[in-house]
Amino acid sequence: MKPDSINFTWIDTDHKLKDFSKDHTLQQWIAFDTEFIGERRDKTLLCLIQVSSELGIFLIDCIKINDLTPFLNLVINPDILKITHAGENDYKVLFELYRIIPVNVADVQIAAGFAGYKFPVSLAGLMSGELNRKLDKSYTVIDWEQRPLDERYIQYAVEDVLFLKQIYDRLLARITKAGMESWIKQEFEFLTLRETYAGSPEKEALAAINLTQLSQKERILMLRLYQWRYDQAELTGKSKEKILPKKWINILARQLKHGKKHLLSNRSISSGFIDAQWTQLELLLNQPTTDDERELVKNATGETPTDPVHESLQDLVMSIIRYQCRLKGVDPGLVMPPHIIKLLKRKVTDASKILETTWRSDLLGDEFLKWIDFENLLSFTFEENKIIIEKNDKNKNLKH
Repeated sequence: MKPDSINFTWIDTDHKLKDFSKDHTLQQWIAFDTEFIGERRDKTLLCLIQVSSELGIFLIDCIKINDLTPFLNLVINPDILKITHAGENDYKVLFELYRIIPVNVADVQIAAGFAGYKFPVSLAGLMSGELNRKLDKSYTVIDWEQRPLDERYIQYAVEDVLFLKQIYDRLLARITKAGMESWIKQEFEFLTLRETYAGSPEKEALAAINLTQLSQKERILMLRLYQWRYDQAELTGKSKEKILPKKWINILARQLKHGKKHLLSNRSISSGFIDAQWTQLELLLNQPTTDDERELVKNATGETPTDPVHESLQDLVMSIIRYQCRLKGVDPGLVMPPHIIKLLKRKVTDASKILETTWRSDLLGDEFLKWIDFENLLSFTFEENKIIIEKNDKNKNLKH
């Protein structure tokens, strides 16, 4: 099974995994990646975990191993640094299957955004930029469940972790020299928060509401349906799709008011589900609307038309901020991701707090944060060799 060009250890029994974990308990770091299958499944199938450390390269066969606890213990060990590339995806799978939250993490994709790379950068891009090595990504669709694995697939899997530590060390050296080490550590902390992986029924519902034309009552019912399926998934350990398929929620939000008989005539929804959950569905439909529900729905919808001039000024401010980010060597996509910009333009308070209470405040500075407050209209005057930016509420000119 081992290609001649790779020296690695194949771990395919619980006993071998226990030995692996014991050997790594006192290690300072591990780099890892996962391969899994999530398509057309109620529950993601974790197939392979690749690990690189000072002790070598290891491939953990999750198909054959019954208990992954010894590896999971390393992920939650605060004394071991876990290095990944786009590790949020890997940690989401581990949370979904085992409800664990990682601690002491570093991610080379995030670090790269502080070191001059466009965020998010691929591992192939980092391999080329940092090590002048080409990463073969020709095998983009692999059946990771098959055994034995093709030697080419093993090579592919190993290369995903082989150089992560080396790349991270190079990026970290430049970031530290630029005085931004505390910034990336703040951003890494995002990967250690439960809400990063647990998701939010409110966010799911609001995203769905934005894609549909619903009455206020239908929007509130949709919000409740997402919350109910989330709560049931947490209570039972089943996947949210197993509790209530997402494709049914829009139908229920629109048609539940017409009654049980009407829903049973709809072939798009299981009659067994309607029969089993009718009492709960009626409760969700008829319970009084709360102030919190009204506020959530208001934030998702009901936006008034934007003044075209004001919108243009917002875009100009964002362009200036992106320019400021480039000067500091931090990718704007990491500093001001699209979802934050959207929330800012909609005047949602949480987005402003993200800027004010994280490393972004140090990067942008207090004056830039004031510009981002679109509650007060900014005006721009173009004069010879200068642009005058005026914040109308304070009548204060900021010159560039």
